[in-house]
Amino acid sequence: MFKWLVSLFKKPTYTITVSYNNGNGDSHDKSWPNAKNIMTASWKELKFKTVDKKLVHVKDTNGLHYRIEQN
Repeated sequence: MFKWLVSLFKKPTYTITVSYNNGNGDSHDKSWPNAKNIMTASWKELKFKTVDKKLVHVKDTNGLHYRIEQN
């Protein structure tokens, strides 16, 4: 019962992977496994906070290729 009650107030975390070229899954990808708050997610900009409260802001004028997965 206690675990269920705590789970109601716990926010999900996300794994965010940004690809800096057109192909996903290669050496140009950067991944953040513990993002807790996504502030902006558009085709040119991605802004979020990690679990350790680090602000990450990724921008590209040609558009971003990213994937957001809920943990």
